[in-house]
Amino acid sequence: HAFIYLREMQEHYLVPDVITCNAATCACDKSRQWKHAVGLLEFMQNSIVVADVITGNACISACRQADGWQQALRRFGVIQSSCAVPNVITCSAAISACQSIAQWQCAFQLLEEAHKFKCPPSVITCNAAISACERAGEWLKAIGLLCAMPTRHIAPDVITYNAAISAC
Repeated sequence: HAFIYLREMQEHYLVPDVITCNAATCACDKSRQWKHAVGLLEFMQNSIVVADVITGNACISACRQADGWQQALRRFGVIQSSCAVPNVITCSAAISACQSIAQWQCAFQLLEEAHKFKCPPSVITCNAAISACERAGEWLKAIGLLCAMPTRHIAPDVITYNAAISAC
């Protein structure tokens, strides 16, 4: 429905701004329409509307929740190369995309890259990485990350322990 309203705006000679596009991208996330979210982001890249980190986060999240995990990681790369600076939500969504397809190596790489953007890993990002290890059958990596969390000043929670135990 969001795309119908965007077209309707244009029919009334109203130009969507970044807030309008962000709302539409979030609607795509909620309705698991990752292809529409990617299309909207590409539309913004080819128009005068400049996407921001919120747009990118919603697009990554939409891709993560569906079968568009590769698109989620591509969008993360787009955010990195644009003027938008990834934040903890961006990194968490990208790591969760790795979790959904058991790409523990990719999750660990993103966990390390998060420091470059001043997005220190959180319990949420670590949980996603541990879950990626669990899904890949990499229990040693999962336990290693669990053991490393206190040295990174991250307190494991119930979800952390559940994911680590499930990996064993």
